[in-house]
Amino acid sequence: MKVQPNDNYIFTTTVSDHGNHDEFVIQLYKYLSDSELENSPSRTISNFDELISFFEELDVDKLEA
Repeated sequence: MKVQPNDNYIFTTTVSDHGNHDEFVIQLYKYLSDSELENSPSRTISNFDELISFFEELDVDKLEA
């Protein structure tokens, strides 16, 4: 999924005491309009490397816009 500069996202996540502290799940949904979301996540992020990559994509897209 290519991040677009004007895309807005809503996320969901779950927190648990179990498992590896370096792993988690964040599901990103595109915000379409007044309280309307995509049916399935645009992206699922499950570790810090993926989260950093997502933020870097946001930064690069804003620089190119």
